[in-house]
Amino acid sequence: MDAVSCAINALSAQAPPKHLGGNNVGRKSVTFPKDIWGDYFLKISPNEEKLDSWRVRAKELKEKVFDILSCAKGAEQVHIIDALYHLGVSYQFEKEIEEALKNMLTTYNDDTSTEDDLYTLALRFRLLRQNGFHASTKALNKFKDAHGSFREDLASDVMGLLSLYEASYAGTVDDLILDEALAFTKIHLKAALPHLDSHLAQRVSHSLELPLHKRIQRLEAREFISLCEKDDSIVIKELLEFAKLDYNILQALHQWELKELTKWWKKLNLVGKMTFARDRMTEIYFYVSGFFFEPQYSRGRIISSKILAICSVVDDEYDVYGTLDELQVFTDAICRLDVAAMENLPEYVKPLYEAIFFSLKEFEEELAREGNAYRVNYLREEVKNLCKSYLQETKWLHQRYIPTLEEYLLVSEISSTYTVIFNGCFVGCGEIATKEVFEWFQAFPKLLSDSARIGRIADDIMSCKFEQSRGHCPSAVECCMEEHQCTKEVALGNLDGVLGRAWKDMNKACMRPTPFPMEVLRPIVNLARMAEISYQYEDGYTFSGGKTKERISMLYKDPIPV
Repeated sequence: MDAVSCAINALSAQAPPKHLGGNNVGRKSVTFPKDIWGDYFLKISPNEEKLDSWRVRAKELKEKVFDILSCAKGAEQVHIIDALYHLGVSYQFEKEIEEALKNMLTTYNDDTSTEDDLYTLALRFRLLRQNGFHASTKALNKFKDAHGSFREDLASDVMGLLSLYEASYAGTVDDLILDEALAFTKIHLKAALPHLDSHLAQRVSHSLELPLHKRIQRLEAREFISLCEKDDSIVIKELLEFAKLDYNILQALHQWELKELTKWWKKLNLVGKMTFARDRMTEIYFYVSGFFFEPQYSRGRIISSKILAICSVVDDEYDVYGTLDELQVFTDAICRLDVAAMENLPEYVKPLYEAIFFSLKEFEEELAREGNAYRVNYLREEVKNLCKSYLQETKWLHQRYIPTLEEYLLVSEISSTYTVIFNGCFVGCGEIATKEVFEWFQAFPKLLSDSARIGRIADDIMSCKFEQSRGHCPSAVECCMEEHQCTKEVALGNLDGVLGRAWKDMNKACMRPTPFPMEVLRPIVNLARMAEISYQYEDGYTFSGGKTKERISMLYKDPIPV
């Protein structure tokens, strides 16, 4: 039995030490906003002739960008690599960037650089850290005064401040100087904001709202390309044109994937049979593609989106509709996952059970042709763990029990669906998805736990008011308030500290040497980034008509004019 399952079973067996009130919780009635996309992505047909011409031109430009990157040295090389990340095309030059950063690290950590430019030094530090290289913070001491504080004359260097601000989020718990840098840069960037030109003000306000370290690359690329179109001094012309073409070519693939998923979802008609559930196929794909958007992960995105769409209905079955007795029977059946187990289920929930059972079978048959059917067993186990965690939360609701924060997170990090998402993604991946990777996922390593923790707490902070109004198990906010006997404001402050620590621990876990390459680790961090994005303004999954709709439109509707 895996570590996650053992922990949930142990909690389930415990009698709760504290109850609040009675245990009368009936079937709930909640009306969620309807699907806003309908058949939209079924109707999109890419212009193949235009796509072919884009591919030809992109191939030519890629060679030019390669030459530019290869010839660049020193600060110029640092700026070009940064531009590749901002424009979303770094994946096209991974080997070249890796080699450049290795050489850069030697100079940086030997402290042989005489670089006095705050912008470039902080940028070099951030690029090294975000790629898992242990760049020292010592070089930043040259920007401090005799009293050990950052020099006040730096306040006039807005680009330097912005670069240091972004770099400060790449720190670990040991990097106290980065905490100082964050506080210093925030104060001065906010003070400078009213006096900046519109383009720079846009960049600064965007970063103050959500730092680059917590943003996803694909959205950043779309927004950065728009910024570069307004100011042609930011990046080289050939690089910008290449980024636009690459964006459009990849968008066409994403549109095709959305089309296939929409067809599958409409045919399954699960929310037509279980009308209490949220209908969010497009939003799920947005979430999944946020943590790996590259073309080689196409099948992983499709498989993960399918299983997550079904699990979203499972979530609503536990949260909204099912009675405790029905949910116990459903969980028992899921733990067996065979056709015979369906006989004892209520009629209304059988379509959901069938969707899980036959989808897993479908994945298994597809992967069997490659000798990788064993991967689905790991996904199957995580679906079981997910349902066990949902049941435990339902029991807490019925018992009116408020767990401690750590007790809550032990269960809710699983109910966040992160373990299902990752197993679903890597089930459909290529050679990087080794048996060792799946075994590591099943052990629920701290990196995955921290990412899930960020997702759960970000969700709870934004959605707790709505969820408590409809009858829901305690959120992280209520657990923190009860445990510390404090106000909601104090609890939110405490949870913000938990989030900050989780981010720093993830940064440390990605420092080399690591158990697996960055191709495995980066999507885990990206999922935490997607949580920050999705719950930045509201519960962007349940109420997807606002910022989420705007972002989906930006990513998947129209190509960038070339």
